[in-house]
Amino acid sequence: MERNIIDVVNENMNRYMELNNIKRKHLEKELGSATIQNMLTKKTTNGCSILSLQKIAKALGVKTIDLIEDWSEIEI
Repeated sequence: MERNIIDVVNENMNRYMELNNIKRKHLEKELGSATIQNMLTKKTTNGCSILSLQKIAKALGVKTIDLIEDWSEIEI
């Protein structure tokens, strides 16, 4: 079953922030605090725009697809 995309993006943002040692403040500075706060606290019903998603990925040093891929479904 497909998971909620907001949950998936949130988990991936947190994963890449930790892996790349990127602080929330850095993302807020790059993209605006409202966008980051809404995505990290899941206080959004519609997620973020495609352009914002691409900007988040760039700030995290990953591809946009890496943020929307549900890694929990991949068996290792």
